[in-house]
Amino acid sequence: MPDAEAALALLANESAYDAIISDFMLPGISGLEFVERVRRERRSRVPILMISGHGALGIGERARAAGVDAFLDKPFTLAQLRGTVVTLLSQNNARVA
Repeated sequence: MPDAEAALALLANESAYDAIISDFMLPGISGLEFVERVRRERRSRVPILMISGHGALGIGERARAAGVDAFLDKPFTLAQLRGTVVTLLSQNNARVA
């Protein structure tokens, strides 16, 4: 994805995505602004996982306040990423069911 604006355009068809994984640092806008726009403009409840190397700076709390469902601080393992995504998807399926 070249930038957050392109991602927002692709999200117009929300049913095509089961989850969103976004970094905090994006070209053009912050990951927080991206999440806020997904929630506000797209009125989307698709689960969002944010990753960042700046978790010690309180980014995780700010991300959750913006509408992120889960946050992973870098570095993380593939097992941690997989476990977080599986949890998000199972929680989302429970909400839909």
